[in-house]
Amino acid sequence: AMTYPDKTVYPLASCNEKDFQNIMDVYLDAVFNPQIYNHQEIFKQEGWHYELESPEDELKINGVVYNEMKGAFSSVAGVLDRQVLHSLFPDTTYGFESGGDPVSIPDLTYEEYLDFHRKYYHPSNSFIYLYGDMDMEEKLRFIDKEYLSKYDTLEIDSEIKMQKPFDKPAEVESYYPISDGESEEDNTILSWNVVLDTTLNKEDILAFQVLDYVLMTMPGAVLKQKIIDAGIGKNVESTYESGILQPYWSIVAKYANYEDKDKFKAIIKSGLEEIVQNGIEKESLIATINNLEFKYRESDFGRWPRGLMIGLQMYESWIYDENQPFIYVECNETYAFLKKMVETDYFENLIEKYVLNSKIESTVVLKPKKGLVAETEKELADMYEELKIVENVADLAKNVKKLETMVRKGPDNPKGIMSAKNYREKIVIPFIDKMYDAFKNVVNFAKGCFAQLKELTEKYNEQLEVNEMLRKQNSRLRESIDEQEKEIDGLYNDRKKLGYFKKFLKREDYNKVIEMGEENYKRNVRSR
Repeated sequence: AMTYPDKTVYPLASCNEKDFQNIMDVYLDAVFNPQIYNHQEIFKQEGWHYELESPEDELKINGVVYNEMKGAFSSVAGVLDRQVLHSLFPDTTYGFESGGDPVSIPDLTYEEYLDFHRKYYHPSNSFIYLYGDMDMEEKLRFIDKEYLSKYDTLEIDSEIKMQKPFDKPAEVESYYPISDGESEEDNTILSWNVVLDTTLNKEDILAFQVLDYVLMTMPGAVLKQKIIDAGIGKNVESTYESGILQPYWSIVAKYANYEDKDKFKAIIKSGLEEIVQNGIEKESLIATINNLEFKYRESDFGRWPRGLMIGLQMYESWIYDENQPFIYVECNETYAFLKKMVETDYFENLIEKYVLNSKIESTVVLKPKKGLVAETEKELADMYEELKIVENVADLAKNVKKLETMVRKGPDNPKGIMSAKNYREKIVIPFIDKMYDAFKNVVNFAKGCFAQLKELTEKYNEQLEVNEMLRKQNSRLRESIDEQEKEIDGLYNDRKKLGYFKKFLKREDYNKVIEMGEENYKRNVRSR
């Protein structure tokens, strides 16, 4: 499958008639009648699931799409593309991550996954394209009989909405990961972006492909050279995305610095204003149009299959207006129109209309950050509370028990050297028993940890109370000792009083009082 921000394409091809028929049947069945409704394991394998290799390991999240998107989110080009789309289209489908944010993917439930398929994966929301040397009537009859005729027509709201104009240009600052050995200096990425007209305006949209090449791509491209001469970045390039409802144009400076942001925008706008005022070199426009027209007439798609690329060209307009599937396939008249416009100020007016006076504009700054991957990993690891993890580990154990029942039953018609009975008893059942016991141990271990934590917390709180009680007792004892020491000091310093009390005390008690008084007196002298 080929996933786009607003569509998913399931292409198939074969030079063999029988193979093509079989593959087409398999694809149609997989799209409209998938096994996801019967096997939740498909969702867990392809989407996400908890994973535990042994009782001693940490609980992890795994899944095909989950891992793919973790990789995509660590790619610099992927980070930039997403930030540009989100900055230009905050109110439409393009403002969301079509592949899924790794932080949010685990929030998707099995039922939400099924509901999405029920709603959108329906013939009423599909565009089926056939290309090649085949009996089209026979193929269409097969598709209708085996699939389309078995569904009722539905009204599905999958229209791509237009982004509303901004009150002011948007600015986005984000980070991308670099290694510890890379420098943060001269490593910032600057991107200035504008939204153009809709892709259904074929003349202007194709004309901007010409402008992008002349201004930013061809040797000596005038706008690119102005940015380079200003010393902004070491790699200056552009992106012209015309395969969505509202095409956009981005100018990017890589290996730049954050301080260059305002200068970067000023150079672009002043450069474009100068180009509009002085005009674009006619020879460059004609040469670019001729080159694009030659590739179009030759259907030169490089290593990509001709039929696939023509189909993708059709989807650039067909899904937005079902009455205009061929505007980028039938372009002879459009190229003829552009050639005539070279002698006018048509191209200069396009720059002024769509770029300098754009109502949807953004600046994206990507700053390098060391340790960003580790931070993201930690964020993912901290997402789930302990109790939720224990509950999901218990769910895993239940699933293993369900698998155990299925495997114990075995196949109805076994084949091979070993009988089904021996296979189950000697290989499968011992393995399942060990696996199930391991999950039971994990659950018990986790529950035991929480019980032990609770017990230790209670003991700790009890010890705090005991310590407080001892502290108060010690304080009262200290006060009592201080009072006794004061009395002894008074007696020792007043020999007359001691003599008076001597007749009431036993000799050993009197001597003890004298000794205590002397020791206390010496201690007070040392402390002073």
